Amino acid sequence: MSRRLVIHSVLMLMLCLLVGVASVQTVAAEKSTFEQILDRGEIVVGLGLQAPPYGYRNEKHQPVGYDVEVANLIAQELGVKLKVVEVTGPNRIPYLLTKKVDLVIATFGITPERAKSISFTNPYYAASLLIVGSKDADFKGVAGMSGFKVGVPRGTTQDITLTAVAPKGTEIIRYEDDVTTTTALLTRRVDALIHSDLLAHEIIQKNPTKKLEIKGVLRVSPAGIGVREEDGRLLQWLNTFIFCNMTSGKLQELYQATTGTEMTELPMKSF
Repeated sequence: MSRRLVIHSVLMLMLCLLVGVASVQTVAAEKSTFEQILDRGEIVVGLGLQAPPYGYRNEKHQPVGYDVEVANLIAQELGVKLKVVEVTGPNRIPYLLTKKVDLVIATFGITPERAKSISFTNPYYAASLLIVGSKDADFKGVAGMSGFKVGVPRGTTQDITLTAVAPKGTEIIRYEDDVTTTTALLTRRVDALIHSDLLAHEIIQKNPTKKLEIKGVLRVSPAGIGVREEDGRLLQWLNTFIFCNMTSGKLQELYQATTGTEMTELPMKSF
């Protein structure tokens, strides 16, 4: 065999090896988020922990609440460990898009605007958004908000919904989370705030001296689990998970146990 032929054969062999390695790397890179979760034995879930009873830390600083229980059940049914990453209203979508989390479960109201950048599962619960304000603030409903200061957590369903419907003259003041928004109301820095029904009634009950009342309903807000739009396999599994655990009554049981109230009925056609 000539020297030229030997060199040619060696080069071809090296090329084949390089192509083979590249092919293996490409296959690995093309693994879906769902497959990666199963392979590593861990699911990374973004959870809001400033919104009791959906997500908060107990006296032992452990994450608890309805959303936390849903995340635990997902990990259990996948047969993997749960890793919790705390998120806030403003960073829920950025954390998802930059792959800091596999999915987000954080009182994530389903809206067309958010659906432009991420995908939502079918609803796993729904809450009414209520207007809570001081009895001294003389208005009722959204139409009467002009001239008043209304607090909302930045980037949340409350923020998006109120911004779209608030009458001219309403001063919307945005805070980083539910806790600071509630504090703003209790310290009279705002005249009212928007909260889910459970949180709204809890604020009133826990602060009887503040003379608060429900001033109206903003909207009914179904919540979904957020995933990246390219993660179709994960989305399909999560929708199956929600369907099975909703029809069995498991999610309703978790909701009752963590919130102390019955879940608002969701139309089955949603599934």
